[in-house]
Amino acid sequence: MTNNLDNEEIKEASLTKEIKKSIEDIIYQKRILAREQEALKEAIEAVAQKLGVKSGVLNRRIDIIIKEEEKGGELKSKLADLEFVEKYFNFN
Repeated sequence: MTNNLDNEEIKEASLTKEIKKSIEDIIYQKRILAREQEALKEAIEAVAQKLGVKSGVLNRRIDIIIKEEEKGGELKSKLADLEFVEKYFNFN
């Protein structure tokens, strides 16, 4: 009996013109997003090359900037901590 209830609960709605249009909109958005992601990747690679760093390093730094901007630019209060971490990783 539980099996019949499960099947009824999972019953899929019929495809309508409205739902088809919504699916087409999602497909369009995904294609735009994919193109934008590729353009972003290329831009990061170009700037990283100009800076002489790997794209992963630049990307991480950009993520930190974004994170700090979202918090209101509190980076100055963390400068000593960041300098310590940098020294830690550069210590021979």
